[in-house]
Amino acid sequence: MGRPAPLTVAIATVTAMLILNMLSFFVTTSTPQSIVGMVFAALLLVGLMRGHRLAWQWGRYLAPLTGLLVLAVAFAGFAGRTAAGILAGALFLLLGILLIAFPFLLGRPSVVEYFRLVCPKCGARTKKAADFLFNHAKCRVCQAVW
Repeated sequence: MGRPAPLTVAIATVTAMLILNMLSFFVTTSTPQSIVGMVFAALLLVGLMRGHRLAWQWGRYLAPLTGLLVLAVAFAGFAGRTAAGILAGALFLLLGILLIAFPFLLGRPSVVEYFRLVCPKCGARTKKAADFLFNHAKCRVCQAVW
């Protein structure tokens, strides 16, 4: 099965976040925030690309929270009323909206099938992990583990 389009959009969004965190690391002095952002973005990116269920789960919760912070940065850029601030604000606005849309992107049926979250016995969709790292999923209906 090929990679679904909503997942490709999610991967591109996380890639953009990783690039912005790397630029922030080299340009500004807020090193700890940039390092934390790079680590989370890199882990999420690798997990999404490899089809790991834990990345799917974390992406649905971590990305929208990050999106709210990115939207705050976007509005701060617009408040500066300079050409560079407005351009940066527009970029951050688009990125923030895409991050907030992660639960919708990762909740699409094609993406759920890609992450193997459909029970092979009864066909029910699940979000339940059978183990701590979500290597195995557990069906809520028939309790099957795969």
